[in-house]
Amino acid sequence: MGKKVKVVLLENVAGIGNKGTLAEVSAPYAKNVLIKKNIAKLAENDDINKINQQKQQEENTRKKQKERFDNFLEDVRSNGLVIQKSVSPGGKLYDKIGVNDILNIVLKTYGVKLTAKCIEMPKKIEQVGDYDVFVTFEGKKYNLKLSIKSK
Repeated sequence: MGKKVKVVLLENVAGIGNKGTLAEVSAPYAKNVLIKKNIAKLAENDDINKINQQKQQEENTRKKQKERFDNFLEDVRSNGLVIQKSVSPGGKLYDKIGVNDILNIVLKTYGVKLTAKCIEMPKKIEQVGDYDVFVTFEGKKYNLKLSIKSK
């Protein structure tokens, strides 16, 4: 088998890796294809160290996010997620509650940054009451109880 070299990818390359990542490929492929087409550059020690530091930072960020999510989950399971809103005399909310409202509350209260894809709810909430909301985090789906109360 031929000599392998490490390259830093400057673009996404199918079957090899994504932009900004380190890849180990055969020397001829690196020289004749990747480097020649300006798709990659030879990895130097500084590049390797920088990529390893980025990976470590991403892992630390992921761990912090997981810890915050676990704290959020524990709190919501024991106390519920309560949102207080102004309501009309008929019991309807003046402002409907949607996915973005829940995302903002979770971020402000618990420091957990989720995306809209992580939250499942049947429709925007229009009335005071208790609702089931599903949150997906790291591939796991959690059922949370959401209580809407009047101010």
